[in-house]
Amino acid sequence: MMVSTSYPLTNLESRKDFAAQVPSIYTEQPSPAFAVLVIGMDRFKKINEFYGHTFGDELPEVGSERLRSAKAAGPGTVYVFDAAMEERTATRHALVGDLRKALLLHQFWIHYQPQIDIRTKALIGLEALLRWRHPRLGLISPGHFIPLAERPA
Repeated sequence: MMVSTSYPLTNLESRKDFAAQVPSIYTEQPSPAFAVLVIGMDRFKKINEFYGHTFGDELPEVGSERLRSAKAAGPGTVYVFDAAMEERTATRHALVGDLRKALLLHQFWIHYQPQIDIRTKALIGLEALLRWRHPRLGLISPGHFIPLAERPA
């Protein structure tokens, strides 16, 4: 068994060390039954923000993503987690971090869309639409950033 590092706050080993150990743990077991238990930690992100992201902020995100995917596969199925899932989680995590900074950096603006009465063709109002111009990614669809902003921390 390899020596692992752990996060000081949780005393849990790092995601990288855990992932490296899973194949050997699985092959060492005499029984084919093997499971990984994912435990949800309320407000873990707030603790992480206070102590810093070195405490494993990504751990609950990765576990959450994997649990959702496994549940979607249905009962009695085996679900293999892949690099694409890891990348989606990392991308979403980075976008949430960028979203927190976007307001301070004035990256949002309001786009006013006219509302027209189709019978009279008269202007009857304006709809205010929030837009985000990300410095690296360009325009981010509200369909991507609004759900992230609405998620509880």
